[in-house]
Amino acid sequence: EVPGLNTERSKQLLLGNGELFLVTLDGLLREHSNLLQPPLEDVDGQNATALRQTLAAQIHKLRNVSGLVGAEHLSKLASESEITLRAEGESAAGVLAKLAASLNQLRDSSAATLNTWHQRLAEESAAASGTRAVEPLGTEDLQRLGNLLAANDLAALDEVSRLGPSLESALGAEAFRKLQDSLARLDFRHAVELIETSDQQGEETHEFPVRT
Repeated sequence: EVPGLNTERSKQLLLGNGELFLVTLDGLLREHSNLLQPPLEDVDGQNATALRQTLAAQIHKLRNVSGLVGAEHLSKLASESEITLRAEGESAAGVLAKLAASLNQLRDSSAATLNTWHQRLAEESAAASGTRAVEPLGTEDLQRLGNLLAANDLAALDEVSRLGPSLESALGAEAFRKLQDSLARLDFRHAVELIETSDQQGEETHEFPVRT
């Protein structure tokens, strides 16, 4: 359990899926690591409009995902930062400094939990690779995963976990990491695109209908 988080709220939003909580928290910290320090550029300058809009779009995502993991103070600061950045003439430097401090606090308080999780994943991966060869990803497994993603079904997360080694072997390490990042953001559409792109490089092509 990570100090400072509303774990009960997070459990409700993530349907009690502990693995999804860890994936989401890890993805949050990696994707938004640039916000751990206030921007070097002058966000309040006359020529900062494009920078402010870019930051506002990113912080909008941070607000949503921080709410999923129960980081309520961070989510509140992200909301304030987004509103300030989108408001012409409003100084954003101060609230962005507070946002960076809150994000650093989350990183520090979750470090032990995430390190333990990463170590467990590495041990499980090593044990799996040492005891059996990776099985090829079957067409039925791929279709089932695609259908779950198309339906925005959180059961897709368990399916990805079950197919882990086979899926990583089929997609490649980099694409598999991107897939995990997409799932951490609950961006199922992008996850489908990653699978379809990889599948098109093989002998068969599957197109999965994605609900909007």
